[in-house]
Amino acid sequence: MRQRESRLFAQIFNRLREGKHTEEDIRILKQRLICENDPNYPHHTPHLFYQNKKVEYFNKKVYNAAQEEKFLIIASDFVIGAQSERMKETLLSRIPNDPRKTMQLASELCIAINQRAEIAVNTRLDDGLTNGAGSVVKYVELYNPPQPQGIIWVKFDHDHVGQKTRNENSQLYTSNIDRSWTPIMPTTAQFCIGKSSSCKIVRKQFPLRLSAAKTIHRAQGDTEREVVVNLEASRKIPHIHYVALSRVTTLEGLYITNLNEEKICVSSKVEEEMNRLRKSASLKPRLQSINQQDESFVKIMFSKCEVTT
Repeated sequence: MRQRESRLFAQIFNRLREGKHTEEDIRILKQRLICENDPNYPHHTPHLFYQNKKVEYFNKKVYNAAQEEKFLIIASDFVIGAQSERMKETLLSRIPNDPRKTMQLASELCIAINQRAEIAVNTRLDDGLTNGAGSVVKYVELYNPPQPQGIIWVKFDHDHVGQKTRNENSQLYTSNIDRSWTPIMPTTAQFCIGKSSSCKIVRKQFPLRLSAAKTIHRAQGDTEREVVVNLEASRKIPHIHYVALSRVTTLEGLYITNLNEEKICVSSKVEEEMNRLRKSASLKPRLQSINQQDESFVKIMFSKCEVTT
């Protein structure tokens, strides 16, 4: 469906997802290869990598190269349930730097104006403020830096995201705040350190993370107009090429820095299921039954219309 406006592109993916891609398909994909030193390289386009360490490296690289104002926001942590000050200090010193172990709230949040960021925590499901919602940072108001106190204003990729939040916080908008920007406030989360659950850490931080790049795994479900994909990997990973390359809507919006076509791989379970669907899970009898039901329904409704008239 992402490629519904690009028939050739969609057909390539239909073959690629089952490992039935042709030499011509690979040739077409190779036309989208690009080098980082190319003058037309899309530096500000979302990047996808297989490995977390490459994502982190790229995000830090983009942040360090940013020419506009940068901010380093330190999370505010405190302990509940500790019996002594010494225990509190011990627990605080053992907090890992990995956001995956701290409810996705970073110890140190790096933010730069006009850099890409995304929501790191589900903060408001009914307003689209969900994990992975992409945006661009537009303005930062910190009341007591580097503490997480204030507002980070972002412009979401999709206008409907944050609409309710914008409406409910209309009093925050001043002459220098665009009405399309959404205010992101600090949030809190609790997590445990080690195996003990008697003591917990309460962290306050803005629920954001840099997203100039993300992992292919985390990009599942994303739809982009442009994307740069790096598929460098030391082993075959089933369907990683299909997931990565199919995030973009058109062939013209796809840029590849490492196609790694010899690593294209399909899960044997997927092959078995596709074979089963084609041979023993035919929809024809069911469709025929549905068509007969529809025909009967139309006749009944038509007769009612005739009675009414």
